[in-house]
This record gives sequence, C-alpha cells and structure tokens, in this order.
Amino acid sequence: MTPGDISFAYPDRVMDNIYDGIKKLDAVINGLAEPSTLMYAPLIILKPSRINVDPFTMRLKTDRVESEIYVLGDMNGICRGNVDAIISGIIAADSFTKNRNKRNVDEEIR
Repeated sequence: MTPGDISFAYPDRVMDNIYDGIKKLDAVINGLAEPSTLMYAPLIILKPSRINVDPFTMRLKTDRVESEIYVLGDMNGICRGNVDAIISGIIAADSFTKNRNKRNVDEEIR
C-alpha cells in the first residue's frame, strides 16, 4: 500500500496506525492491503456568508458595476460538492466568454 494525498492530511503517526490497522484487517478481509486499495481523507467544506457572488455569472459582487473577479470551484466555500463546483466553472466560463466577446465588439466599434 502506497500512501498518496491522504498522507498530507494526517500526521505520520496517524498514517502508521492506519497502515497497521489495514494490515491486521487484511487477515480477515483478504486483499485489503493491496496496492490498489484507495483511502480517502475527509473533506470539510465551510460555507462562508461573507462572499457575495452573482449566481448567474459567478462574479464577485462589489461596489463596482462590473467586477472582473470570478468565484468558482470546490474550495471557494459557495459550492457544496464536486457537481456544484463543475457547474460553477461552466457558468463562470460562459460568463467570461460572453464578457470577452462583448469587449472585443466594443473595441472594434471604437
């Protein structure tokens, strides 16, 4: 068994205890200690109430009329899971593309 990203989430002593426990469980559940066994660390997502985001563009709402800051992804605190994070990325990409195309048209008119 090779520790991966989970080793960044837990201290070395905890990883040693997990590994020892898996070796003991392997006697009961044959094949548990195989290198292909995956272990996941818990993910804690906090939903802050301070971030004010337009849900239709995923732009950060500020005092300015047009904010150029997009808030998206799983770690921004407004998404509750991977599906929400993917959708926020699609919305932000669509909004960004429309905004960029609008600016290009405005520049051509000038």
